Amino acid sequence: MTTTKSDLLDAEDARRISESIFALVGSARELVGLASEAPPRPGSRAAAQFTDRANLVNGSTGDSAVAGVHDAIARVTIAALEHADAFAELTLRRRTFSAGVLARASVEALGIAWHQLSAPDVRTMIERNINVRLNELYFPAKHGARLEDGGGGAVPAAQVQKELRELRRSQGFTASRIQMSDLAADVIDRAMGGGGASHYSQLSTMAHASLPMISIHMDSLGMHDSRAMHITAAVDMVSPLVFVVGQIRELFEIRSSTWAETALHAIDVLTDLNGCL
Repeated sequence: MTTTKSDLLDAEDARRISESIFALVGSARELVGLASEAPPRPGSRAAAQFTDRANLVNGSTGDSAVAGVHDAIARVTIAALEHADAFAELTLRRRTFSAGVLARASVEALGIAWHQLSAPDVRTMIERNINVRLNELYFPAKHGARLEDGGGGAVPAAQVQKELRELRRSQGFTASRIQMSDLAADVIDRAMGGGGASHYSQLSTMAHASLPMISIHMDSLGMHDSRAMHITAAVDMVSPLVFVVGQIRELFEIRSSTWAETALHAIDVLTDLNGCL
């Protein structure tokens, strides 16, 4: 196969993709910041979750399980936004494989956020949060790592793991194994109306430079800046990003003067480029 100019991501395409994503990330950061740094708007679903009888409150510290879940959703979404921001930077340099790694990481983070956001009730939301946290603790606990305790000290990850397991048992929560690929595929599926597993598979094969993506989109001369692969990765990342941040906006009833405009612009840019593949 011979690589032609139209197969490569040119400077104008790179500029359009990057600028739209930079604007989207900036607006989303502001929105997620409002969700995580201030009490929920009275009357919002987020505020109602605090008064739900399923909310667990630590009697000695006053910490709320709902507040912990809200913080976790914001934190993992901000991680997704940082990955998207770096994706845009690499787009300007027309680096496809490294950008693909960031797109996949962004979608995985969004999958974790959506897994908790999509819970049908507060009890399930807390249950899912505990299972996600236990999944994250598996390797740190196995290898004897220590975690910051928030007070300047450190605590063994295995101790935190043990406490969470006891909490799960005492509350009668169901243990479930978290598969990152399943969460990522689910959020893409919800955002794009289907095909989540296929789209996530595209990002995975792209991240690893696997043969299917290479043989479909490029040869050895064009591997670093394939137009089709880069636009595909951008679509697979931006669609769930817009979806999840929109869900956060609804949960907290946040008003943003820039979100709708920047989200629509990013989708329009990628739709236009995707339609020309």
